[in-house]
Amino acid sequence: MLWLWQLRTTQPTGLILYSGHRDVVDDDDDDSGRTDFIAIELLDGRLRYVFDVGSGVRVIRDRLQRPLDDNRWHEVNVRRTLPRVIFTARRECIARTTVARCLFV
Repeated sequence: MLWLWQLRTTQPTGLILYSGHRDVVDDDDDDSGRTDFIAIELLDGRLRYVFDVGSGVRVIRDRLQRPLDDNRWHEVNVRRTLPRVIFTARRECIARTTVARCLFV
């Protein structure tokens, strides 16, 4: 899986992408079931990749020297090949992590 996009903003905070799915255990209106989701957001000019694939919420924060809310174009990409996730911007690796499960959204 690969997401690639360009970002230009002066806003320090905002939601860029969200996709989620709730597994329903039964037909009642209770809150049972598991939710898999991914979110890519900007918080204080910094990118965050937030996800849950059934083992709890994980947050990957960027490690860039400068925030991205500088009104310049930035290419951002998230590459996921199990079990690794690589998050890049400005052609710099923001973060790497490993994921044990598939994401169903």
